[in-house]
Amino acid sequence: MMNLSYYPGCTLKTKARNFEDSAIASMAVLGIDLVELPPLELLRCILLFGRG
Repeated sequence: MMNLSYYPGCTLKTKARNFEDSAIASMAVLGIDLVELPPLELLRCILLFGRG
């Protein structure tokens, strides 16, 4: 299975949990395991690759 990193932000975990659940299930059918990035990893990516 292939891994794909993602950052859910604060809204996905609190107000849209069903979207996260369906995305994880859909990606699993495609053979992709979604791996949540820790908050510090996201900050590192922003600092390395741009500021939005």
